[in-house]
Amino acid sequence: MNKSFNNLFYGCYSLTDVNIANLNTSNITDMSYMFFGCSSLTGQLTLPANVTVIGHAAFNNCSGFTGPLVIPAGVTKLGLAVFNSCSGITNISVDSGNTNYSYVDGILYDKGQTILIYCPAGKEGRTDILCQNLHWIKFSKSGHRNLLCRRTCSAEVRVQR
Repeated sequence: MNKSFNNLFYGCYSLTDVNIANLNTSNITDMSYMFFGCSSLTGQLTLPANVTVIGHAAFNNCSGFTGPLVIPAGVTKLGLAVFNSCSGITNISVDSGNTNYSYVDGILYDKGQTILIYCPAGKEGRTDILCQNLHWIKFSKSGHRNLLCRRTCSAEVRVQR
């Protein structure tokens, strides 16, 4: 049985809405490149609870997607450039049962909140981030927003490429 939705909607530039609830996702665990290039995708997207990997570039260039996006409890890995060029995302949250990731005010962190993973590009206004335990900031091509968040923390915080 196929356990991957890799490339399922890859390059579907005109796709505006998708209801994953109508798809058989019972065995799906990986979503690499699933929505890559779906720049017209908008609204809310509910990911299947059984997904364990939101793989490389899963939402790359989904510039029209505004969220919110909820990271399911079972996700153990986020690939590289998952949210590259997602200028519309304003909020990310994490299911409370997730043991690997957390969020505060729509900003994605590792569970211990020592690594800032993604600060949504569409987030408006001042972005307060948790600096007390922060040691690393993940950086990708669209990670410039993460670096802007770094300004509110001490110089001790390092950039992880």
